[in-house]
Amino acid sequence: MKRYRSWAQIGALILLTCFLLSLRPYLPALATVEDPLIYAMEATGATVQELTVHGWSKLPLHELNDDEMALIIRQAMGKMGFKDDQYEMSYNRSANHRQVKAEARSEQLNVVAMVQVLYPYWEKKGHEVYMIINIDKVKPEGGAGLQSSITKLIHDNGGSARVNTCLVGWLDGKLEEEEKVSKLNSAFKAVDAVVISSLSYPNLASYTGFTPLISETLMVGQDRVNINVAIRYSQYDNRTYVMVGSPVITREY
Repeated sequence: MKRYRSWAQIGALILLTCFLLSLRPYLPALATVEDPLIYAMEATGATVQELTVHGWSKLPLHELNDDEMALIIRQAMGKMGFKDDQYEMSYNRSANHRQVKAEARSEQLNVVAMVQVLYPYWEKKGHEVYMIINIDKVKPEGGAGLQSSITKLIHDNGGSARVNTCLVGWLDGKLEEEEKVSKLNSAFKAVDAVVISSLSYPNLASYTGFTPLISETLMVGQDRVNINVAIRYSQYDNRTYVMVGSPVITREY
């Protein structure tokens, strides 16, 4: 009887473990946007090769002069670990805007931070101040940390950040049309996503939809959207690129 009870307990433990593993995408540990995007990417057969995190916000600030804009940018770059001699500052202006930008570029990491003052005279408004931070990483790790860093940097200046995250991977060669559709379906199934809209061209296919695994959403008409998967073939390097973004893909297809 004891032996039977022991085997029954082991069997129950195995069944419980299998059940928990089958629910992996739904576990509370998935607290970041990056994890569901990785699941969607892996479901297509591609692996993550590049990461882009783009954050922006309108800031409740007065009409900044160039020195004040530059100070905000230098402080942001410093908080991201860059010294003054590790990035380039540039200034740009027109009748409708002024901009101060810092860029730090290397083979593995590109960081751009900007403050812009816009004068939307066509809307008969006063000035508007925006902060934009864009980070590109090759062979990325720690994407969740980048999202949190960008959100905090913008919050420190009084903004409420909207953050887009995009993963890029690729497959060798060209996929047939039915293969592209199959991989898009697999990506959405992996994160329990519903397709809201889709498009298809000879070398490009894309699904946009909603997954309950990501809390951040974007309203498009009457629909909530928070995941976008695109598959594009490049004849130049004979690769099929897979892009997974949330809420949408903000980099060029």
